Amino acid sequence: MIAVAGVLALALLVGVFVVMRIGGRLRDVFVVAARLLSTTFIFLRLGINLLVQRLAGQSTNIPVLVRDTLEALGPTWVKLAQLLASSHGLVPERYRRELERTLDRVRPLPFPLVAMVIEEELGPIASRFTSVDELELAAASIAQVHRAVLSDGRVIALKVQRPGIHARVHADLIILAILARVAEWLPIVRLANPRAVVDDLSRTLEDELDFVREADHLDEFNRWAKELGHDDVRAPRVIREVSTRRVLALEYFDGVRIDDVRAVAQRGFDGEERLIAGMRAWFRVLLLRGFFHGDVHAGNLLILTDGSIGFLDFGIIGRLDLETRRRLAELLASALTGDFQGLAAALVGLDAVAGNHEQSNVSAELATDLAALVEPLRRQGLADIRLAELLPEVLRVAARHKLRLPRALVLVAKQLLYFDRYGKLLAPGLNVFADPRLLGSLLPDLLWLKTSAAT
Repeated sequence: MIAVAGVLALALLVGVFVVMRIGGRLRDVFVVAARLLSTTFIFLRLGINLLVQRLAGQSTNIPVLVRDTLEALGPTWVKLAQLLASSHGLVPERYRRELERTLDRVRPLPFPLVAMVIEEELGPIASRFTSVDELELAAASIAQVHRAVLSDGRVIALKVQRPGIHARVHADLIILAILARVAEWLPIVRLANPRAVVDDLSRTLEDELDFVREADHLDEFNRWAKELGHDDVRAPRVIREVSTRRVLALEYFDGVRIDDVRAVAQRGFDGEERLIAGMRAWFRVLLLRGFFHGDVHAGNLLILTDGSIGFLDFGIIGRLDLETRRRLAELLASALTGDFQGLAAALVGLDAVAGNHEQSNVSAELATDLAALVEPLRRQGLADIRLAELLPEVLRVAARHKLRLPRALVLVAKQLLYFDRYGKLLAPGLNVFADPRLLGSLLPDLLWLKTSAAT
């Protein structure tokens, strides 16, 4: 009896602690969600949805409501929307397409709030900078970027975190963790593994909120790219003397987005060749050093004025150890050659690497399912196989067989979708993943990985 009382008392104390930490934020979340839900319900009940559609150019529907609610709730929830938008299969496709609008449309922060963070971190702006542009270059859910000029005349890009973001994110993550546990009681939601989604979001935000860590990532990518001979691919250099955990000062990159086909052509660049150069460096750093940029949306991939490829924003990166890279090489080789038993074995090996030791045998059913998926693609010929579409489908088959794969591998698959999209924009008839300019440089690396012993 005493033990039960002690457990209940401890549970009560934990509950009080949680409420104290997130009480205000929980109220904000409830008010925003309730307001949007009630407004939409009234619109629908009164039958004026058609009027809204005609006047505003959009309809009041559930996917739009979900996006509006997540955007109104702030950065953490926008990040959740972006995660869901980038993950095919987690939510119904019409929701995923609506949530894609959060990938490149975030409300900017008023400049006085930006200036407040800069001065809290670095002292009076005039003591460090000749000027800081009030109009932002880019706005994201965690931070926004402004052009600035240092006192010594250097032009830089200044990435500044939103004020109060740390406390707000931590409170939101507690709320999301609670909601995920409750949602798992619903069988249809349980299939999406909401707790894993929240865990993934937590890890992502932890990395993105530490600009010192991002600065290290930028330096690491530049080091590996140079070491592997990719002098025409780089990330901005970090200006450490004016960088902190909340403010990141970077070399200013002048260029055009990789998906801006008209601007690429106007500047006289061969967009197709430049994309392949960037992909070649990205893949080789991944395969040979186990490091990769984990968010290559178009705003983070530029063709610079000198023709170099510039990778921006290293808040999200991924790492693959040597054994995982070996298994990935085996997976790709098996898929391309039609060795479905080998493909199944590679997936089971990746499952073991991820720490799930319950899977010990290669299932004949798994190999059969993989054959049904891959064989029709192989009949089209190597030049028609789109790795960006193949790998996510293989991962879905693995998930159906309860194989738990390394999180970073799923992140790799997301980046392939981005690269595939840019290839279709710049050269609609080209399959960049089967292009000899890319394959020719990657095959030796894949063969080395496939035959090397894990260390």
